[in-house]
Amino acid sequence: MLFSVKARAIANLEFAHENLLEMLADFPADRYTAQLPGAPNHALWTVGHLATGYLWFGGAAGLAMPALPDSYDGLFGYGSVPVADPLKYPAMAEVRSYADKAFAAMVLGANRLTDAELAAPPAVDTGGFVSDRLAAIEKAAWHEGWHAGQIAMLRRALGLGKA
Repeated sequence: MLFSVKARAIANLEFAHENLLEMLADFPADRYTAQLPGAPNHALWTVGHLATGYLWFGGAAGLAMPALPDSYDGLFGYGSVPVADPLKYPAMAEVRSYADKAFAAMVLGANRLTDAELAAPPAVDTGGFVSDRLAAIEKAAWHEGWHAGQIAMLRRALGLGKA
């Protein structure tokens, strides 16, 4: 059975997201901000960063996206620097809730886009990173997979094994 390009892009996004969730399922709460030398991302920052990423990619695709707390861009957005101090961050449950809502809004909105809308230029200036609205969905999947790979390496280094 052949999939539409939209269905395939959304399926790839969902696959990457499910993979990340699997890696986080048994992640110990006391290790949420554990960092490795030379690879400073940690689980809590990654979840918050993906929440801000969904809003960015969703905005590029012209989707209605939920708001995040004002502090999230500075804590988790592009150019933010993860720190090991858990007191610098909201609780994982809160961050995860916002990330889950943003992901769900992205998938719901992406499913509603028509072929003409998918082919349209990005709804916001992306500096050339996204060529059209379909590419916003595709690159959101790539972004999630990129960060899932970092969590996979972190899991291994912390002795948590494969998810």
